[in-house]
Amino acid sequence: MTPPEAKYYQGNLFDDSKIPVIDNIPHIFAYKFFCEGCFGLEPCNKNGKYHNIMCEDWEIFEAYRNFWKRCSNTEELWRMLYDKMFSFMKERDLYFFMGMHSLQPTWLIIGLYYPDMNSDILPKDNSFRTLDQWM
Repeated sequence: MTPPEAKYYQGNLFDDSKIPVIDNIPHIFAYKFFCEGCFGLEPCNKNGKYHNIMCEDWEIFEAYRNFWKRCSNTEELWRMLYDKMFSFMKERDLYFFMGMHSLQPTWLIIGLYYPDMNSDILPKDNSFRTLDQWM
């Protein structure tokens, strides 16, 4: 069954009768990475080697849905997803927005931020500040 056009779902704030049909994604996505604490004397995680954290970012799910519609087979789908969410990210300055969910009592990646390596958005001397320091 093909879902109706996107215009169908554009209701008003108080109209909940138009709920979109969303494809179920039968996969769990995660990033494996090292953080600054992983290289210290005391390991910062249970396995002592790297973090393996589930990614619940909207962008990875939408990339999967879009590639799935365009691909002729699963190998092509996974290659495109790998190129976008891993290879492309290696060329960027990747940051994770971390958070928790009531159904997952552990840290999750809830968002990705990946400015260009030469971007002036973040300080080059790693002098990150908290929000109250910016104000």
